[in-house]
Amino acid sequence: MKAVSLYALLACILAVGASFDEASQQAAGKVKLEKMLRKEASSSGGLISLTALEYNELIQQNPRPYDVVLLWNVPPGRCDHCQIVSSEFNQVIYSFNADRGTEKVQNKHIFFV
Repeated sequence: MKAVSLYALLACILAVGASFDEASQQAAGKVKLEKMLRKEASSSGGLISLTALEYNELIQQNPRPYDVVLLWNVPPGRCDHCQIVSSEFNQVIYSFNADRGTEKVQNKHIFFV
């Protein structure tokens, strides 16, 4: 009888721990989303630049309650192909931002990095 009670108590502790962990994950995700929204607001044309530390924190680590379209690129003037791709990427960002207020894209958090 005591063994059953002990297992029930352990199950309750684990359930509470999981609930607490989920709440802390949601809070951490909200903080990261707010950081990305601030970076997007201060960016040029919606293209966010990140440092290596920011990339690790905001892109690689979970939770990440948003999607990211990432383009690895070199500084301008070093690669002709990169300049062409970068120009097309900027057009995609412009088109996406133009549709952001429509039903197609509402409530989706997608960032271009």
